[in-house]
Amino acid sequence: MSFYFGVTGDVMKAAVRSSLWLQYLSFSLPYRGAVQPMVGVGDVVFLFVIYYTLVRLPGLPGWVYLVPLLALEVALVAGLLLDGVPALPFLAAAVYLIYRAEKKRRRALLG
Repeated sequence: MSFYFGVTGDVMKAAVRSSLWLQYLSFSLPYRGAVQPMVGVGDVVFLFVIYYTLVRLPGLPGWVYLVPLLALEVALVAGLLLDGVPALPFLAAAVYLIYRAEKKRRRALLG
């Protein structure tokens, strides 16, 4: 979804028509009569980086690990309803929410 617009979106749409590589490098679904890439490699890499960072932070509450997945799901639903939206802002909002929660938790621990 993050790559649905602009030059990258044009390249992806051309690649879908001419090659199956994009379908292998993204999460694609049949949509409106054609197979469309829904979640790109960049989205998955960014999600991996978020989880890699979360795992390295000790003492986080369990709900924190659900926030990035929920953000990606919201982006996917919004993209389907609005004919594509960038997923990166949704993931960035998830990172911000986690950051605020962690900052609040650390302040409470320090007194």
